[in-house]
Amino acid sequence: MPTLLEMQAAMRQSLVHRDSAAASAMLAAQVRAERLDIYRNTFLLTLTKALRLCFPVVQKLVGDEFFEGAAQVFIAGHPPRAAWLDQYGAEFPDFLRAFGPAASVRYLGDVAELEWAVNCALHAADAEPLDPAKLAAVATDDQRRIRLIANPSIALFPPESRSRPQLNPQETSIVPPHWPSISRWDGSAVLNWRRAQRNQCRPPQPEVTA
Repeated sequence: MPTLLEMQAAMRQSLVHRDSAAASAMLAAQVRAERLDIYRNTFLLTLTKALRLCFPVVQKLVGDEFFEGAAQVFIAGHPPRAAWLDQYGAEFPDFLRAFGPAASVRYLGDVAELEWAVNCALHAADAEPLDPAKLAAVATDDQRRIRLIANPSIALFPPESRSRPQLNPQETSIVPPHWPSISRWDGSAVLNWRRAQRNQCRPPQPEVTA
């Protein structure tokens, strides 16, 4: 009788790599491999939907058919490591940068990375904003012990300046309104965070970066 680990490994092989021979042999009454296809289809459809929800601008830029094909290649090489699908897709921007069929859209990975920052901000833990009055009330002798902690939803994109995306007017029109104007973006950093359940995305102000 196979162990749980062996059964899990066989099911992974069936779902991710389309090889159901081992899983079929382990199941009662030698279930035919074709009957396992329903689980593989559900697996692919669920993860593809998760990627669509997280990267809607990427999907609009490349089209539904291209996105679905890229998603299937990505899923085969990057199956989820956790049951929380809101965390799935962190490697997608780097995957797109190295994905040969997407080479002509050189900014696609950058767009995906910004979308991932938006996704992380939306699902970050809630945090109580700093009360300036409480900060002002801290005794002078205690001020040197103050440690400020950034809101969990804050992300600076990109970590290092990359090439500026070049979008035509049709592509620029699909960018969400809470994004900075890509037509005016000079490749500098963009600060992304969540405030009152709404995403905020704009270049850092000079006083923030000082």
